[in-house]
Amino acid sequence: MVKSLNLIPDAPISNASFDRLDRMAFVQSFAEAIRAAKGEYSVVLALAGPWGSGKSSLLNLIAGELVETETEKEPLLVRFNPWWFTGTGELVPAFLQQLGAALSRPEVKEVLGSATEALDQLADSLARPGEMHRRDLDARDIQVVRERVEEIFRKSDRRIIVFMDDIDRITPDEMSQMLLIVRAIADFPNTTYVLSLDYEVVVEALENKLGVNGRVYLEKVIQLQIDVPIPTRMTMERMVI
Repeated sequence: MVKSLNLIPDAPISNASFDRLDRMAFVQSFAEAIRAAKGEYSVVLALAGPWGSGKSSLLNLIAGELVETETEKEPLLVRFNPWWFTGTGELVPAFLQQLGAALSRPEVKEVLGSATEALDQLADSLARPGEMHRRDLDARDIQVVRERVEEIFRKSDRRIIVFMDDIDRITPDEMSQMLLIVRAIADFPNTTYVLSLDYEVVVEALENKLGVNGRVYLEKVIQLQIDVPIPTRMTMERMVI
């Protein structure tokens, strides 16, 4: 007879009570860095670490920390995983549509909801740049749509924080698309992007895909990169024992 197996799923944790690696001090510091990145302009931060180092778990904990300890207007947290859409060729439109959907949440709809339609128009224009798609705008008016969204975001009293996980699991072409999103397409006022990635994997992919220095390229996109902390020897010994 085969005894029952006590298998531990490879799933990220979402609560500090499951943190066995003593990383809450790091989580609090990262959350503080996000809060400090306030201002009118868009900011890009990165959580860097190799596969299996716990980046997804840390993103969950950081998001929880931001919500629990925010003393001012609570930020709007948006989660986007490009891995869900890899291979579809619709990565940029999918992100813009998901961002637009988040702006229709009841707690922010009054202030930010009017940007939803504009983001849908922008997504549609970028998905079908060669077609004339008219409502009150067409594919040639991408800059006009962007300016409308920027004005709505600029007047908002809520900062929008977008968590993008698994950047290193998509194709090199899709990696460059994600960086284009945060650097040029959706670099709206009052937004903060937090990218989760394996730095070396992304650098190599960019160099192979674009023929550029991947490290220099990332430096132009990411304002602050923080590496996943290595568990202390004491922590590891306690877990083993």
